[in-house]
Amino acid sequence: MTTPFLSAILALGLAAAPARAPVVLRPAAADTPAHDRQVTVQVENNNFSDVDVYARSQGMTWRLGTVASMEKTTFTLPQGMVVPDAELRLIFAPIGAWNYWVSPPVLVSPGDSVSSQIGSMLDFSTVTPL
Repeated sequence: MTTPFLSAILALGLAAAPARAPVVLRPAAADTPAHDRQVTVQVENNNFSDVDVYARSQGMTWRLGTVASMEKTTFTLPQGMVVPDAELRLIFAPIGAWNYWVSPPVLVSPGDSVSSQIGSMLDFSTVTPL
């Protein structure tokens, strides 16, 4: 006796419910072009030496290139080197010097930009996410 009554209520509830289109979930990265998902690193060299720049993330270290003394350069990290919320460290190694500087970790995700300045003394260097 209760079964036909519950069936009738269920049928009325389903009939009265608005029809909805199915929801399709896609990662946001699929909607953006590949060049927008790359991490860019801007480096301004205020040191008197030319400096080699390296990036370290997820246990991988990549040489990005060289920044000449008193110059500014932008590098693009290799795609796949950075995953969402990855820790990135930059390493500045003046050419011909024995010392180098390793930045504190900066959290980056694909599509982010990082700005850095190489100080006249390496200890004055900075790295800032944009």
